[in-house]
Amino acid sequence: MDNYINMISTFIIKKIKPFSVNVKQGYSIWLGALARIDMLNGNDKFFSFFLSHDVTIHKTFLLNAEKIFENQAGNLLRPVITNKLEELELVSHNFDLKCDKYDVLNYDICISGLGWFSISGKGFVQIDVLVPKGVKVYLRQKSLMPFEIKEGGIKKYFGNTINANSKLNKKMRADKN
Repeated sequence: MDNYINMISTFIIKKIKPFSVNVKQGYSIWLGALARIDMLNGNDKFFSFFLSHDVTIHKTFLLNAEKIFENQAGNLLRPVITNKLEELELVSHNFDLKCDKYDVLNYDICISGLGWFSISGKGFVQIDVLVPKGVKVYLRQKSLMPFEIKEGGIKKYFGNTINANSKLNKKMRADKN
């Protein structure tokens, strides 16, 4: 039953509401315990995530990324495939991008079966997207919703995890205890 709940929690069943996160060089973002985005080099950017509301988004230092997975897979990082990083077999997809505009989303990076994130901010950025073996990652040169950041604005979140308190995530933590 737990694997079924984890699988369906990645489905987008509600209107997508993007979550924007300010990302600096040397930071990683976990999308649940399913995928990781590392900002290796470049100017500060905003990443706007278009995912299921039940997938947590957790920002941490790049050096702590693996430790966070080991300690938080299944807790703050939801949904999970496995709690063991070596079983996840992450494959790296590297992107070197030059963003032209501050006020619109420049590129989309799509992760098959999960959703996508868009990048805004001016200047160069080098991103590494790590996903389980067999999952496709591709770049959309023109953002699907380029003005979303302008219209929706940047919402301020406190802490490093977004969506950790959704109904499904609360239920999962309660069932685990």
